Amino acid sequence: MRWIYAGTALVAAALSLPVACTNFDLEMHNKRVSENFSGEITAPGDLDPAGTNNFTFIIMGDTHIGSPGGEVMRRIVEAGVAAGDAFAVIAGDVTQGGLDGEFAQFKTVFSNNSLPFRAAIGNHDLYFGGWERFRQQLGRSIYSFNADNVHFVMIDSGNGILGKRQLQWLEDDLRVNTRPHVVIVTHFPPWNGHFSSIYKMSSEEEAAVLKDIAFRHGVDIIAAGHYHGFAEKDIGRTKYIVTGGANDLIDLGQRMNYVRVRVAGDAMTIEVVYP
Repeated sequence: MRWIYAGTALVAAALSLPVACTNFDLEMHNKRVSENFSGEITAPGDLDPAGTNNFTFIIMGDTHIGSPGGEVMRRIVEAGVAAGDAFAVIAGDVTQGGLDGEFAQFKTVFSNNSLPFRAAIGNHDLYFGGWERFRQQLGRSIYSFNADNVHFVMIDSGNGILGKRQLQWLEDDLRVNTRPHVVIVTHFPPWNGHFSSIYKMSSEEEAAVLKDIAFRHGVDIIAAGHYHGFAEKDIGRTKYIVTGGANDLIDLGQRMNYVRVRVAGDAMTIEVVYP
């Protein structure tokens, strides 16, 4: 594969942008990627929601537990349980400030409702040394798992970047996948229909590589958060979803939201839900 990648120069240029809440720290990112692949951090395992290839799950982003607007997730989880959803997937920013109590509260909501979850890491989860607490309480930030006939890949864009090593891992992971459906979950979107800078990945080159990988491996959905609203677009064979509305801190003109995905054998459909 030929990599089109701007690397350190691109990230250094991004550091000069007045981007709130985002830290394009290449050294921090590289250290976290290395620790993910060190074998010292637990990776969440597979889920077996039904054993029949027919189930629903929910995708939500930006729960921001610990903030005044972070109580929405509880309602979403309770609604998911009532609807019979098998599990939840969170597209990063699970906490407001990466604090121990916030991660603990996040986990308690799911345990109290007996709903399994898998989470990606977001930029807010890195605040105040939050990576150490994320890895202790939630495990790896780069991993894949299976749920019946769906293969899920959680990638780490917590600093707004992916890096060559992680993209190569993604390529290798999808090359050996045997499930017919694939869902990739990240925090920073590779596409966002609303803004061209702060609400998506910092590197257009990396976004292009990710889109190419998704196309060649028949990825069904790439789900992201970061933007506190909802957007969707079909690019090639892949549906790109931005669902960062699991909070009460919604961006202008948007509404609180999450997505329900229905898997029915060979079919996979989505429904946006406004709680």
